[in-house]
Amino acid sequence: MVKPLRHPWRRYFARSLDWMIYAVVWELVCAVILHISWDAGVYQVLNWAGGTALMLLLEPLLLSRLGTTPGKALFGLQLRAPDGGLLTYDQAVRRTYGVFWHGMGWNLPLIGLYFSWRSYQQCMEKGKAAPWDENAVYTLKDTRAWRCVAFVLIFCLLPVLAGMGIRQAVKPSPVLNAGPLTREAFIENINAAAQYDKAAPYRLYLDGDGVWKLTNEALTQDSGAAEAGYGCTMTYEILMEDAGEYVAGVRIYQEGSEGDVFDDLFQQTYFSYMALWLAEHPRGSYSQAWKNYYHYNALLLSCFREGGTVLLGGVRLQMDVVNKGMAFDTLVEGRSYTDHVLSQPLLFDDEGQWIERPVEDTFYACTVTLTREA
Repeated sequence: MVKPLRHPWRRYFARSLDWMIYAVVWELVCAVILHISWDAGVYQVLNWAGGTALMLLLEPLLLSRLGTTPGKALFGLQLRAPDGGLLTYDQAVRRTYGVFWHGMGWNLPLIGLYFSWRSYQQCMEKGKAAPWDENAVYTLKDTRAWRCVAFVLIFCLLPVLAGMGIRQAVKPSPVLNAGPLTREAFIENINAAAQYDKAAPYRLYLDGDGVWKLTNEALTQDSGAAEAGYGCTMTYEILMEDAGEYVAGVRIYQEGSEGDVFDDLFQQTYFSYMALWLAEHPRGSYSQAWKNYYHYNALLLSCFREGGTVLLGGVRLQMDVVNKGMAFDTLVEGRSYTDHVLSQPLLFDDEGQWIERPVEDTFYACTVTLTREA
């Protein structure tokens, strides 16, 4: 017979580490294999459900085959049957479900704390085993200090390292087509990129004729000029190679003298870049492309103001600008940091009174040409 062992705090911290490992494994599966990302509220619920499922599936296997779990092994704990042998799989299943139901309170906020406190009291009562431990007893290898130090390090570093990996993988390449792109394939890619970017201030998509649309309303056209609805004129043209089979790039033109004459230009440039870059780097992630673009955000904004050329990972962006009296505004209340608008700078007289500037005194025009570099 194996002598029962209490050590409630070692068991509690071992359980906490095991739960963290189950949750991290689930997050990595979602990010790396399933390519799923959720909003914060849904994420919390589904992360709990996924961690629970892994615990109920994996822990009985670990206990019946190894007699321990990663958390228990770190603290030198092993679980045995009263005769000293390993638990059977059925015994391990009953114990795991008993711990989850009676010992952890389904690991729900507040409820889980109450059940953990009750489990602590049961553990400290001499001669009384918890319901899930009636056919199982703990053994302890040793109580060396390094085990506690290792627990603190792992408990602190594991979420950080896992989070870094998840952020790299959570947005894989959303493009449907790689390599040289036909016009239809390019439009599919650009819409995949636009739909995938949840940070965009509004939903844009490019229809089969190369017309940008917002909630079924045309914003621009790829031939001729059309009013974008924001005090400006825009055109969007898909450039084809000499043979006319594959897309060489795009040309975007916008001009205006008042209102948001830049935000649409920035968004269309961004999504066009993503579609071209990801086609050239099919194994690259959306996060990589996003970092490439925003790493040069200040340089890009300067080019949008004054003109210039930027080469980003095999995609050349050429900006030709005419700017008369328009100023960039990236701190408009209610907008995200990805929004950029051009507006008329405010003028004040000597007494601090605002002077309305005639629209004719301001003008902005920009042609952005994005091309794939050989």
